[in-house]
Amino acid sequence: MLTVIPVIFLIWKGWGWARRTAPDGPRPASTLADLKITWLAVSLSGATLLAFSTLLVYLVTTMRYLADMVILATLTSTLGFFLGLRHLADHPGWRRLFVIFVILLTLLSVVVAVLLAITGYEARFEKLNPALFDFLTRWLTP
Repeated sequence: MLTVIPVIFLIWKGWGWARRTAPDGPRPASTLADLKITWLAVSLSGATLLAFSTLLVYLVTTMRYLADMVILATLTSTLGFFLGLRHLADHPGWRRLFVIFVILLTLLSVVVAVLLAITGYEARFEKLNPALFDFLTRWLTP
């Protein structure tokens, strides 16, 4: 979800650059810093998209292949988090809500990862530790 923020940032920056004319003379330091962040956003977003698009070619994708993309998506999400914080610097209420939203997304991600690990390939968790598996399934079943 947070990987979309750098892409929105790039579209917003590109629109701003398209609307104004090129300045004469040297660029200010803030523009150079924005240029570096823009280059980082382009690189990470492009690498994430490229890694994900190659996975779409496979008929059967396993977790081993998805692990290659997760690292790039995590870095892009981290950049998106800090870009969101920077954008909301003047709005402390929205900034606090944004941080709470990111924490909830992170917790949801951890819960989903744990639940997927329990039901993993070939029911290994169930075969290797049936007592704990039965306890967890009874605890999670209403």
